[in-house]
Amino acid sequence: RSKGVEGTRGGGETPQGRRGAEMTVGPPDTPSESMEEVREEGEQQQQRQQQQQQQRQQQQQQQQQQQQQPEEEDEGEEVGYEVPEAERRRLARCRSFDLTRWLDGAKAKAARAGDALWQAGSLNVLHTTGEECPHIGAMMDLTRSNMKQKYVDSGWGWDEAKKLGELRHAHAQHISVSSNGHLAAFVHFRFDTEVGLAVLYCYEMQVHAAYRRRGMGTALMELLHALAFQLELSMVMLTCFRENTDAIAFYERLGYAEHVYSPEDEPYLVMFRVPERNRFTVRLPRA
Repeated sequence: RSKGVEGTRGGGETPQGRRGAEMTVGPPDTPSESMEEVREEGEQQQQRQQQQQQQRQQQQQQQQQQQQQPEEEDEGEEVGYEVPEAERRRLARCRSFDLTRWLDGAKAKAARAGDALWQAGSLNVLHTTGEECPHIGAMMDLTRSNMKQKYVDSGWGWDEAKKLGELRHAHAQHISVSSNGHLAAFVHFRFDTEVGLAVLYCYEMQVHAAYRRRGMGTALMELLHALAFQLELSMVMLTCFRENTDAIAFYERLGYAEHVYSPEDEPYLVMFRVPERNRFTVRLPRA
């Protein structure tokens, strides 16, 4: 997010006062009257210079304040909505939650229930954060392969550095699925605030073409639903390109709908669903 557009300052020159062409009507001015006019004009010009100097100083102060303001995203803030204190506390609890322990419990529960996906010994399901993830390169390759052309077609264009920065963000959380040492699928999510509420926001869910139609994408999203339910979050949210009709149909089958605040004049829509208990719901680990 932009911190604000820096104002442009002029060259600092002040306009010079101009008296115009004098017309003599009646007796010529006396020397004392001429000196009085010169003195008054000098005082007026000095006042104008002082006012312009004050305006420049105010502009500089405003620019410095804008530059010193932290980005809202790092603090869990958003533009246009007030976040209640209760939601701030909920967000802080989510960001300090032991996700690795929780994921281990969810995987074990699914395996005990006979879920074939989680019983497969060749699959490794791992939780990492953006700052420590060892699979960033593979995640970027998979995202680029699946999404680059869609970004280009949308008119946004593909920004490699920006996408990499999202994956490495301090608040980024990843759940990845590897098979025989190769990345098969992953989901990137964060605990953020939207419309004044603490939510789980899915930034990315990608499945390698060789591993599709095996239930990996559904399982990853259901993990997010179970996590959001147990952390008592209001919603799970995501964005999807309007032209990506296959993805929209997939999320609709999982219970997602377009959010009322989804922009109508953008190439994407915002989708959400209310989290519910499911096969991955486990007892929360003790602090």
